[in-house]
Amino acid sequence: MFFTDVKENRQHRAAFGEFLRTCGVVEPHELKYFRVLRLWDRDRRFSFKWYGEYFEFTKIDMFMQKETFGILQWQIIAGTLDSSPQTTLEIRLLRAAASDDIFPLEQFVYEVETFFFVLPDNRHLFKLTFVEDIRGFEKSGTGNKVMKFVDRRH
Repeated sequence: MFFTDVKENRQHRAAFGEFLRTCGVVEPHELKYFRVLRLWDRDRRFSFKWYGEYFEFTKIDMFMQKETFGILQWQIIAGTLDSSPQTTLEIRLLRAAASDDIFPLEQFVYEVETFFFVLPDNRHLFKLTFVEDIRGFEKSGTGNKVMKFVDRRH
């Protein structure tokens, strides 16, 4: 969706026109035909889509940092089924040892599945994996660090 107001567009057009004029790209009499168009969209480097829902990493990170979850490390792996192009989603988690301050496993699984909109229709595309240690995560080849998002779709 695009929103603008005439005054704002005139200000941007004037500044941009001055830039183009000093560069010698556009003749001054042609500037009245220029408009400044600003578009916004999701940055796919910081979000992804699964089963019709967009997930932004800032929101996922805030969700995963809840103290009651006891998550020490997490990773999201987007892939596809062998038999179809449907996107699968695997969440790998390393949790702290059970304590009174941390949600029980059943409640934690419910919270994660609710956050990622896991329903009976898409349950076969979702996998929640609890790893024993850091070796259970995929790491980058260059820095040997755990990647937060692994995209196997392409």
